[in-house]
Amino acid sequence: YGEVYNLDILNQTEIENLIKDIKPDCIFHLAAQSSVALSWKRPQLTVDINVKGTVNLLEALKNVEYKGRVLLIGSGEEYGVIKEKECPITEENLLRPGNIYAATKACQNLLGGIYARAYGLDLMMVRAFNHVGPNQIPQFVVADFCSQVAAIEKGKQTPEIHVGNLSATR
Repeated sequence: YGEVYNLDILNQTEIENLIKDIKPDCIFHLAAQSSVALSWKRPQLTVDINVKGTVNLLEALKNVEYKGRVLLIGSGEEYGVIKEKECPITEENLLRPGNIYAATKACQNLLGGIYARAYGLDLMMVRAFNHVGPNQIPQFVVADFCSQVAAIEKGKQTPEIHVGNLSATR
């Protein structure tokens, strides 16, 4: 699988130095503030990480003349409310971000396209939907349900899964 390196996405010099040091064949840009709820509470933080952080990465790629492929992870949230006649969703669907997080991911996608065309960067941009995996915090639904199941199995919670408002449409 590859190594994981920690750095400050808001520090362009750190990004440039890491790319120069390890000379990766490809980069998966997953650095993000990915909570919709937190994006409403901390919009500046969300913009800093998701937009400014992406610009820092793109500038670093340009400055070091990076030739590898980069995957920018967007979000299905960029589509916002989907009309029935628009299904199935395609990349040509109109973007209607309905929250701060979604708007920052749409901006990341637009910036990626601009940098790819202007500087010949090999960028792949996706609008991924739910991500799940080990160590995901229970702030996200699948991780929350799994955490509850584990607590039930250990006898630390009554055998009942607690959920949010299942009738909410937004």
